[in-house]
Amino acid sequence: MKKIEKDSAANVLATERSAAKLNQLRGLDADELGQPAIGNRLAVLAFVHINHAFDIIVKTVERDLATRGLSVARYAILRMLSGRPPVPLSWLADKHFSQRSNITAMVDRLVRDKMVERQPDPVDRRVIRVKLTDKGAELIEAARVPHLEFLGQIMSPLNDDELGTLIKLLEKLSAPYEDADRAGA
Repeated sequence: MKKIEKDSAANVLATERSAAKLNQLRGLDADELGQPAIGNRLAVLAFVHINHAFDIIVKTVERDLATRGLSVARYAILRMLSGRPPVPLSWLADKHFSQRSNITAMVDRLVRDKMVERQPDPVDRRVIRVKLTDKGAELIEAARVPHLEFLGQIMSPLNDDELGTLIKLLEKLSAPYEDADRAGA
């Protein structure tokens, strides 16, 4: 019974600290919220923390990749194409977790910048395949090691055990929704 009370008190304290921190980050006072508590407050705060951390980290990574003429999306597409034979746009959309129209627009820009090229499928004329150009391969190869080192720096506040725990928790959190996301639900 004491352990449950101790855990509950720790959760309340963590919730209060998180709420105060997030309110400060968002420029909100608790009084301004004035809304009745709905749902699990700890779950809401966890979601807001995940969203906040994701936003800050992605912006930081975007700034770093921009120094190499890349964005997170462009880097991801070029990395997926690196070392592969030409792949269908639908394959890229599935692997990138994007809508086909978004991939098409990104590929259009990469074609314009001569990073990738489109090729007709030799068997099915309706299918367009995408291939990394020499220019795209050179860019991704030059960016790969510095980018991976930068990601290591970003994640360095966490030790290996914490990183492993974080990965497991995020997988557990996202698993129930992955199939629905792929299906467009």
